[in-house]
Amino acid sequence: MAGAPRAKLRTPRYGLKIRRRVEYILQKAKRTYKCPYCGAVAVRRVRLGVWECKKCGKVFTGGAWEPFTAVARSAEFSRETS
Repeated sequence: MAGAPRAKLRTPRYGLKIRRRVEYILQKAKRTYKCPYCGAVAVRRVRLGVWECKKCGKVFTGGAWEPFTAVARSAEFSRETS
């Protein structure tokens, strides 16, 4: 049943704008990202907010749809500059 909601959004219901937005969010969640520990492009989402690197096995928390949010990046930047 995991594919049911996504298939439901491919119908002409709900409007084009919201369907495109949902598709964009799902693409971000399914993408692989660069690991902050080993540098490999192998980080995948395990569940909402939990990310795991398939190469080094590190599990860490992050954003719901991306492992590194804009707020986390700005906090990291401010820590480095001060």
